[in-house]
Amino acid sequence: MCGIAGILRVYPPGSVAPAPEVSIPQSWIDTLDDNIKHRGPDGHGLFRDRATRSDGSTVDVALIHRRLAIIDPAHGHQPMVSQDGRVAVVFNGCIYNHAQLRSELEHEGYTFVTDHSDTEVLVQGWLRAESFVFQRIDGMYACAIWDREHADVFLARDKHGEKPLYGKDFRHIRYFASSFTACVALAMQLQRSGVLDAQLPICLGSMTFLRNGAARVWNPVADEKQPGAFEYRPRGRTHDEAELIFKHAREYSEPETVKMLIDWYVNARRDNGHVSGVPDDYLSHGTPLDELRLELLLRKSVIEQLTTDVPLGCFLSGGVDSSLIASIAQSHLRQLGQRLKTFTMRMTGTYDESPFATEVAKLLDTEHHELTCSTDVAGDLVKLIEQLGLPFGDSSLLPTYWLCKAAKAHVKVALAGDGGDELFAGYERHKAAKLLEKYGDMLRDFPPIGFPPRNPRSRLGKFARLVNAAHGHGYADLLAIFPSSVFNELTSHSESEADRREARFLSSEFKPWVHDTINYLPHDLLRKTDTASMAVALEVRCPFLSRELSAAAWHTPASVLLPGGQRKGLLRAVARKFIPPAIIDRPKQGFAVPIGDWLRTNHGQLRDLYHDMVIAARDPFPASLLDLEINRTYVQQLTDEHMASKRDHAQRLYLLLVFAIWCRWMGKVAANERTSERANEGGGKVAEGGGVGAEKRGGGR
Repeated sequence: MCGIAGILRVYPPGSVAPAPEVSIPQSWIDTLDDNIKHRGPDGHGLFRDRATRSDGSTVDVALIHRRLAIIDPAHGHQPMVSQDGRVAVVFNGCIYNHAQLRSELEHEGYTFVTDHSDTEVLVQGWLRAESFVFQRIDGMYACAIWDREHADVFLARDKHGEKPLYGKDFRHIRYFASSFTACVALAMQLQRSGVLDAQLPICLGSMTFLRNGAARVWNPVADEKQPGAFEYRPRGRTHDEAELIFKHAREYSEPETVKMLIDWYVNARRDNGHVSGVPDDYLSHGTPLDELRLELLLRKSVIEQLTTDVPLGCFLSGGVDSSLIASIAQSHLRQLGQRLKTFTMRMTGTYDESPFATEVAKLLDTEHHELTCSTDVAGDLVKLIEQLGLPFGDSSLLPTYWLCKAAKAHVKVALAGDGGDELFAGYERHKAAKLLEKYGDMLRDFPPIGFPPRNPRSRLGKFARLVNAAHGHGYADLLAIFPSSVFNELTSHSESEADRREARFLSSEFKPWVHDTINYLPHDLLRKTDTASMAVALEVRCPFLSRELSAAAWHTPASVLLPGGQRKGLLRAVARKFIPPAIIDRPKQGFAVPIGDWLRTNHGQLRDLYHDMVIAARDPFPASLLDLEINRTYVQQLTDEHMASKRDHAQRLYLLLVFAIWCRWMGKVAANERTSERANEGGGKVAEGGGVGAEKRGGGR
């Protein structure tokens, strides 16, 4: 894992471009670098270049990299430049099948300079056939490739969105970064310098964030690149044509985006008399899973992801997903004379899964570490939200951060079970969705039910949520922290029955686990994991999200994934071969902390923070930032009910607190009050072409 960023500036034909250091000032580079440096403490690098397009446009580029050295630490420095100076790459992530791809490219005559860097596979693969390598990669990644022949930058992101990538394309300037905060800070700097319109609003479309605590980022100054993004302008197409195509292509998820662009690429090359060799199987459907195929693919994925040059461990909750991954990993490492390190977080009360994790660790004979929660809850929460720069409302961000922070003392890479519930239909709400689909009309015969007393997990609480979802937005309301009826009271938002019917239709368009894979997985779970792990510079890998395994799961019928209607039934059948049934079949708990109790008891100063930020603040939710009005009287009602233990509004109050923290941070940034110390680091030496590792420091995987 690393941090990447970059700026592309275009001067139209006939205009006079200033010197490169004036075109892209060092202060802009420093702004981006300051906001990604926590992601890569092992090195840093900078690449600059200038090129001319066929239409006469002059293009300046700067690529920035912060390194977390995992594979080939002695080499693989970034930005990585091809020996002929044509291509420069900044890469964040890991290519699990890089050794295989390297072997194929070497067999075709391509010469590698590094010992075994996965980043160099991108460089040589691009030289071979430009988009070739992205047809073959199995990994997690976000990257940018500067191609001097095109005088343009290509951006790519893995299909599930494991690695973040934000940015914005204006007609004559384009920037991107691993961090949303980097893009916001640079945009404000560009506004002050007159490069961007000073009236361009820096706000957030907040409705989905406030409903769910997570969403894809749409912002006037920084959008989140769609998972599976494949932004590339083939030869023979003008820059304006590319902008038009990508404006629409970014609206689609992989594989639709990839199919559109590969078809376009093939046609473009055919138009020029050169038909590109796109593998026939790249766009083919995955072969559906059965028990044997699932076991083989998961083994393959786990073993590939054990490859590293630094210490590695595994997060272990004692549930199906992490136990299965740990079992396969330990079995393989034992054959190599090694022992897997496992890590779990000890919670309080009913949230504690550590006894189950300890039981699994003893069974597998791992080197097990049981970790404890931080006492500085308030301080850690503010730090994480300001570092992410988004009002992210999933409270499991906190224990994930504490787990990563403690594990980092022992390992530099950790395996995790993210993706198992989404790909294999593991959530209780997936069964509830079937009830909604089957009995929705009958449920709407009941009147909407207000908040049930105290326990939302009680039978009454679950039934109330089901009835309200039937009246509201359907499956989307089962995921929501503020379901539609509550959201409307909170924001004075009004919607017609026709609006609700449309929302129910849209939320039922996909199977619930497909809906979660497209939305909940990238924008909640994977954002949480990346934010928590990169705050301490720990690489987290997710074997369930390997290319072949996830594609096969997507194309497996529901009757196979849920045999007899059992949630995650197919995966459980495989897990029983490795783990005792008593562990596999226990009820799912989830990775959570007792936020409700902490708010009432002021554990970690959380209640004090909530009072100061939400209740006592003069304007905690500025409409200019949120683009909606928050009903503070209703906020006070929710607060009073929760603090008096009349009802459980824990996640709602937590989300309101997160929004208040985010609004304060955005206000400070907008007022240019936020300061950043560079700690005498500088921006790294400049690479001006000339081959891998030429004239630059640090950087790279």
